[in-house]
Amino acid sequence: MTDTGPAAHSAPASPPGSGPQLDAARGPLFIPEEQTAALVDEELALEAARAAFAATVEGAVFPSLAVHGSDPRNRFTLKPSASATHAGVKIGTYWPDNPKLGLPRHHSTLLLFDQRIGRLAAVLELGAANAHRTAAADALAVDLLAPSGAATLAVFGTGHQAAYEARPSPGSGRSTKS
Repeated sequence: MTDTGPAAHSAPASPPGSGPQLDAARGPLFIPEEQTAALVDEELALEAARAAFAATVEGAVFPSLAVHGSDPRNRFTLKPSASATHAGVKIGTYWPDNPKLGLPRHHSTLLLFDQRIGRLAAVLELGAANAHRTAAADALAVDLLAPSGAATLAVFGTGHQAAYEARPSPGSGRSTKS
């Protein structure tokens, strides 16, 4: 195959709604934790979790991969996903010594691909967003599976995720007691 210069590397036009697209002049979009955290709240997370649960009924489910860094205590998972408009990989990290650096043990990063050409289009840091999403998914499970008269929910653990889990989900009619 012959490379015919820059024209050979330009991306084809993409259909509307085809997800993020790579801007070759700028490179992949990067959205840091501070910006994504400001965009997500319990209500949005619950809405997204409901949509994600519904999508798994008819959509493909991909296996995840759990690995570790050079220190075996530092672990991360790779979770691929794709839809008609998006494809990407969520990387969830667990670094147990991070609190010594003033950072949470858990963090998430999402890599989104340009569906037209398969190249990286965006990197999003999603630690807080993922914590909201995890709590929303758990709240949905409680709402769907707990007996209607249940008055007590036990949350095991005291890590950073516990604070998200203990909040009542929007519209659940449940409240928290100290």
